[in-house]
Amino acid sequence: MTPSWIDAMRGTPVLTVATALGLKTAPARGASGGSVYGCPACGVERRHAGRGDRRGALGIRRDGLGFRCMDCSLSGDSIDLAALVLRGKRYRDLGPTARDEVRDWCGRFAGVELAPSAPAPATPPAQYPPEAEVRCFWERCEPADSNPAVRDYLAGRKVWPTLVTSFDLARVLPADETTPAWAGRWDMDLKRHVSWVESGHRLIVPLFDERGLMRSVLARNIDGTAQIKSFAPGGFARAGLLMADGFGRWLLANGERPEWWPGSTELRVVVSEGEIDFLMAAIQWSDAAECAPATFGIVSGSWSPKVAARIADGSTVVVATDPDKSGERYAVAIAESFAHRNVRVERWESGA
Repeated sequence: MTPSWIDAMRGTPVLTVATALGLKTAPARGASGGSVYGCPACGVERRHAGRGDRRGALGIRRDGLGFRCMDCSLSGDSIDLAALVLRGKRYRDLGPTARDEVRDWCGRFAGVELAPSAPAPATPPAQYPPEAEVRCFWERCEPADSNPAVRDYLAGRKVWPTLVTSFDLARVLPADETTPAWAGRWDMDLKRHVSWVESGHRLIVPLFDERGLMRSVLARNIDGTAQIKSFAPGGFARAGLLMADGFGRWLLANGERPEWWPGSTELRVVVSEGEIDFLMAAIQWSDAAECAPATFGIVSGSWSPKVAARIADGSTVVVATDPDKSGERYAVAIAESFAHRNVRVERWESGA
């Protein structure tokens, strides 16, 4: 019976696999199974470096079929070593796509013919409100600085309404506005549909897709009475959509560094979290500043590989998400989307 690629790899000495992966190794001697220099998990080159130990950080079992880092204690077999080098995690910790990459490499290395991977189930495209309805809704909204309640709400959060209006970053839904069916929600207590006007969600921030097209909006509560601060259109997705200032929309639409951008000047992109942090970040620079950064605002599900692909190589992305668990998850996801790109990612903790 032909062995599976897993059996073939687990029966292959770790030192043999390490050499194939381009790692420096030391051969087995006496009771030692040998060692590998440079742990692919923690990066330590040698074990007990402070003691002058010249052996590699990864110690190999006597049977040659397993390893353990003498610094971070990570252990595994030949498959895990391949996964760590190729994808940065042990095999069992990888997602389906990364597992397939490791499986293909191991199969080629072991000379085992692999059965085709099962195709991933197709993900249905996200459904957004009709573009014409969103555009009409946005056009009926009024300038952010035209409403006293909105002015007070924004100013209380150090977001100056006149600049929000000048950059057209957000607008306000008039109190007498008739809204589309999706501009509201079903209230379980009242047992009826409640519009954003009635619930006080009147600050409207547009959402754009990876091509810079307005596809939806977020409605932010301004009177402080709502348990849920923001709503997206009822019955529609907001995944894959994000807030963007004018330059951000330009980058999404064109997917390249502007021709007029000075060659020696760094192109910076700021990614903040939530409507208020986005507005605060987007008004920090004058519209007359030729080299101001592009500013994006994200919520859950906003960032995607399609968005990352629109950021030109050579750019610096400043991640200004909140310093909490969700903000850190967003920061990691953004950084990973540029893992194989010439894009520098910086972490900046927002004080908003």
